Amino acid sequence: MKVYFLSGLGADRRAFQNVCLPPGYEIVYLDWIEQYEEESVESYAKRMSSKIDGTEPFILAGLSFGGIVGIEISKFLPPQKLLLISTVASYKDLPWLYRKAGDLKLYKFLPERRSSLIKPFLYWFFGPLNASGRKLIDAFFGQTHPKHINWALGRISMWRNAEINVPYVHIHGKKDRAFPIRFIKADYVMNGGHLCVFCESEEVNAAFREILD
Repeated sequence: MKVYFLSGLGADRRAFQNVCLPPGYEIVYLDWIEQYEEESVESYAKRMSSKIDGTEPFILAGLSFGGIVGIEISKFLPPQKLLLISTVASYKDLPWLYRKAGDLKLYKFLPERRSSLIKPFLYWFFGPLNASGRKLIDAFFGQTHPKHINWALGRISMWRNAEINVPYVHIHGKKDRAFPIRFIKADYVMNGGHLCVFCESEEVNAAFREILD
């Protein structure tokens, strides 16, 4: 069975390079497409779903912002199972400050230029990170256009989903700073942070085996 993977904000398939699924499962990466100006996450998810073969059973896995997009995809193209990794299941899981930023549309005031000064913050925000994790963040930071990041941050802060209508499993890091675990009802809690799928891949792969076997 195919398992479609959606990466996180500003990330790509390299976030999943340490993932190993049980025999019988095929990993398919859904690479991000360019967003339209002020496009809703629902519209974006609809366009992303065109890469999925809905004529056969499939599983959908989403990391961080990819989890939010995956939830929206599941509303009109239901997977057999939805795997949520380091993300939120509803708007109620978002910290209050995130939701307030969405109400005020603060994403419109974010800078549209990269600054190296933000890198220490990114290490902290996506951490704790090992050396490989920091290199991965460096690579993502160097390639992602700020407009996409600002757009995605806006979609996260304005997202108001309240429920999920397909079977799902939530994997989360207990040290996650992007989406703090105290707001999350996770089925599997990893020792790491927001990038646990990369930095604590052995733990995450063990969870995958238990979920999929």
